[in-house]
Amino acid sequence: MTDFNLVSHVNFCNQIKNELNNLIKNEQLLADLDPNISLTELKKLLSLEQGESMILFIRRADDQIFNVILKQNSTLKDLKQAIKEYFKIKHEKNPSSITKAINWKYVWKNYCLSFDSGKLLDNNKELRSYGILSKSELKFEKIFHRKIKKK
Repeated sequence: MTDFNLVSHVNFCNQIKNELNNLIKNEQLLADLDPNISLTELKKLLSLEQGESMILFIRRADDQIFNVILKQNSTLKDLKQAIKEYFKIKHEKNPSSITKAINWKYVWKNYCLSFDSGKLLDNNKELRSYGILSKSELKFEKIFHRKIKKK
């Protein structure tokens, strides 16, 4: 492939992206979408609009809130995976915004999610069985481990 073809291809892709961004901005129903939305994110939003999914708000220890979209019958394990994906996508869109290397094993060993003062500890349990519905707010809580004294 020659440099000319490569430049032409890049220019063509940029033109298409600009046209799509203009369409999104000018279409009333799509105006609130991020122009850089990924296909995965778009599918999740459509699923939410169709009532197949729920949106959950997660409060971090520093009181910042972010949201994740999950299927209605999701388990705690699915929620944890969605949180990982949220931070992965956030890093891909803005690499300087967060640390890339989050040690999730450390996070889940030392923190858990809670809802209505109850800790969510069973990864295989459906979120609905905890009483979690769409638009519920969950928060991270520190897990305190008991130290066993050696005699």
